[in-house]
Amino acid sequence: IDHRASALPLVTALECLGELAELKVLVPPTFPALVEELNRARTAKKPYHVVHFDGHGVFMKKLGVRGLGGLCFEVPQDSEKLEKRGSQLIDAETLAGVMRDERVPLVFLEACQSAKAEKDPTASVAAALLDQGVASVVAMSHSVLVETAKRFVQAFYGHLVEGALVGDAMLAGQRSARAVM
Repeated sequence: IDHRASALPLVTALECLGELAELKVLVPPTFPALVEELNRARTAKKPYHVVHFDGHGVFMKKLGVRGLGGLCFEVPQDSEKLEKRGSQLIDAETLAGVMRDERVPLVFLEACQSAKAEKDPTASVAAALLDQGVASVVAMSHSVLVETAKRFVQAFYGHLVEGALVGDAMLAGQRSARAVM
């Protein structure tokens, strides 16, 4: 998946805010790098208002009886490779544990199945984050086409930077994602 497909609409939406918004792309895109960046921001007293994850999400049915959601980060030891990087699955509980103390108001999970749960509604990545104190989570319950995600991101952040509430921005994103091109 080319992360630039939805990154461009995000950057475009933020441009109108000028110096009021700062965009940071996590390099390398590993879980330890995320933890380090969140710690750095907290220490600098410049915590994140939004964390946007653009990557793969999965729902693992065979993990115990209830299943559990997770996000795929790159393997730290592959960060110097240009291709064929391995992935590291971080389960919902581990991710939520890291986010618990960060008090991030909004986490956007542009990742398939990040809101999926079956028997236990708290097994999804989104639910785990909400349970640990994230105020709002945007997540996908199913697989989403890249073009659909791009339209959603553009409308969502466009409305958000205009001052819309998260719920209203969600509705705008959903309407745009359903729109026929």
